[in-house]
Amino acid sequence: MAAMNRAQLVLARFDCAEYRLCRGLNRAASRRWIRQLMRLASRLGDGPLWYLLLPALPLLFGAAALRPALIMAVAGLAGHLIYRRLKATLVRERPFIRHAGINLEMPPLDRYSFPSGHTMHAVCFSWQAVAHFPVLGWLLLPVAALIALSRVVLGLHYPTDVIAGAALAALVARLGLAGDVAFVGYLDRERALADCYAAAARQYARGWSAGWMAWRLREFYAEQCARAKISPGLPPAAPGEPHERQACLDSR
Repeated sequence: MAAMNRAQLVLARFDCAEYRLCRGLNRAASRRWIRQLMRLASRLGDGPLWYLLLPALPLLFGAAALRPALIMAVAGLAGHLIYRRLKATLVRERPFIRHAGINLEMPPLDRYSFPSGHTMHAVCFSWQAVAHFPVLGWLLLPVAALIALSRVVLGLHYPTDVIAGAALAALVARLGLAGDVAFVGYLDRERALADCYAAAARQYARGWSAGWMAWRLREFYAEQCARAKISPGLPPAAPGEPHERQACLDSR
């Protein structure tokens, strides 16, 4: 509890220190086109963009994108749970609530501001998507930056909220990428082990088949020798010397 009170005191000091920057960015929303652009970016950050991105990856990049999309979804859920817990614990009021000089330009989704969930999701999903599919960087990176900026311009977050959300997203994204690498390594090891087992089985099958064929040839030769009434250890008699061959056999 004491540690929590200290954290809230530190955030309260940051509230005052960041007021001038928040106020300056918030004034930009007085221009209609900036306000509309920031609202659009913030709405995209509510979730629709990321909800569309996950199923779009397999459609754009094929079956190879299924595993990254699944890991991105798990990482996004983990980040959501963490930031919701932090918000409920640190209870930092939003700038427009604490400072009368900051105008609210868009209704918030909840009361508290630290960290920025919009920024966290934008950075987390963009980081992982670009790491797997760099061609998406030209689209996702500017959108993520615009979403983060919009939260301050609209009077909903302090800059430190955005920085903390981005840092949390970077941590979660790195863990997601590390988990993906570990999973791929596990699959590669299992595939290599299966290949070894298959090669050993094929080798055994070839050896067993060769042994079985040799045994069958020996049996066939013995049967033919028995029918010709000759010893299996000698070659068949030539047509012109039957008596000499029979004498040899009788002497044995």
